[in-house]
Amino acid sequence: MKKLNCNQWIAWIAILFLSVTLHACKQKQEDITPSSRFASYVTAYTGGIISQSSPIRIELAAGLPMVEPYSELKDNPFSFSPSLKGKAWWVDNKTIEFVPDEGALRPGKFYQGTFKLGDFIQVDKELERFTFSFRVMERNFAVEVDMPYI
Repeated sequence: MKKLNCNQWIAWIAILFLSVTLHACKQKQEDITPSSRFASYVTAYTGGIISQSSPIRIELAAGLPMVEPYSELKDNPFSFSPSLKGKAWWVDNKTIEFVPDEGALRPGKFYQGTFKLGDFIQVDKELERFTFSFRVMERNFAVEVDMPYI
C-alpha cells in the first residue's frame, strides 16, 4: 500500500472541502406548501416573504369557545427552524399569533415553522402538526445623492 505524502494529503483535503462546500451551496431551502387536507382546519397562515418585525399567524377554520383575546398561551404551540424565541397570543377565538423577540427574525433567512394543530382541535394523527415556511425580507436599499451644480 502506497503512503501519501504531505502534498497529496493537502490535495485530498482540498478536494473534500470543495465538494462539501459545493454540495451545501446547492441545497436551496424550498418553500413548504401544506397539504390541502389542512384546508378544513386552517384557513390562513403566515407564509412567503415577511418583514423583520412581522408576527407569525395561524387562523383556524372554526372559532374556539372560552378564548380570551390577547391572552398569552402558557405552552407555545409553535416551533421554528432555525429556532426563534418569542411569545404566542390569542388574537381572537380563531387566530393565534407568535410574536418573535425583538431582532429574532434575521433578514434573508428561511424559516420552517410547525404549529401543534392537534393541541387545539381533534384531527387525524397525520394532521396534528401543521408545517409551513416563510422568508424574512432582505434589507436592500440604496442612497443616491445628487450633487447640486454650482
